[in-house]
Amino acid sequence: MRRHLIDHGHGEANSARARVYALLDRAYLLQDRHPKLRALAKRPRSASDTARLLQYLRLARRREA
Repeated sequence: MRRHLIDHGHGEANSARARVYALLDRAYLLQDRHPKLRALAKRPRSASDTARLLQYLRLARRREA
């Protein structure tokens, strides 16, 4: 399974990036159950793609609960 390489040791500058990568990793794990995530999980092309990804993840989290 692929892993994201996150730069460590650069303070708070990368915390937002780290959160995004964590969400992308979660999307990657969920993509078998949520086919729409497949394209977005591979490479979000814009901010709207990222927003859509977050929306799908929220829906997925609600279904799991």
